[in-house]
Amino acid sequence: MGCLLSLSVALVLLQSSEEINAYNLLQPQKVKQIYWQETKTTEVIVNLLPEGPKGEKSLVRLIFQAFIPGREAKGSPARIFVRAMPLPLTVGNPFAISSGGVALVPPSRLRLASDGVTVDLGPEGSQRLIDSCGGKPCPYGIEVEIKPAVVRALVLGGSVEGTALGFPIKLSKADQAALFEFADRIGLISRNGRGE
Repeated sequence: MGCLLSLSVALVLLQSSEEINAYNLLQPQKVKQIYWQETKTTEVIVNLLPEGPKGEKSLVRLIFQAFIPGREAKGSPARIFVRAMPLPLTVGNPFAISSGGVALVPPSRLRLASDGVTVDLGPEGSQRLIDSCGGKPCPYGIEVEIKPAVVRALVLGGSVEGTALGFPIKLSKADQAALFEFADRIGLISRNGRGE
């Protein structure tokens, strides 16, 4: 009976974290393109692992996603998102604190700056919790819909730093190269480095 109960709990946990596990399987710094037949939409996605400001090992991931109508990634994206999520073994995350079933979220959840200039990700209220517990209050990360100008600013600038889920971050050269490829793939910037 105990083994059956453990198996049931494990299956519920796997099912409720299916989306999170999919992000954990994305190869870092590789742009991936997926066509969704049901919605006739192409998703372009890249998983970045920003390091700490002094080169410390990454504690969070940034996932950039663009959704473009049609089978090919041609034309302007209908929507672009950036997600900040802790890596699976990140502990002591000041973001994931709750009290009485209500999530307590620090006001500065995701902030980015390019060459020391803050990039406007939109109003604080536009940063939405990612719920990984099937509708129960269990924040796992945050998501914000961004404008194409935000991606261009991050790509065309030099050093990109900020905070994600309370952790200081800095994009490595590999992260920046992957973000450039993402911007190129969704038509926000050309290979010669100038915005379109």
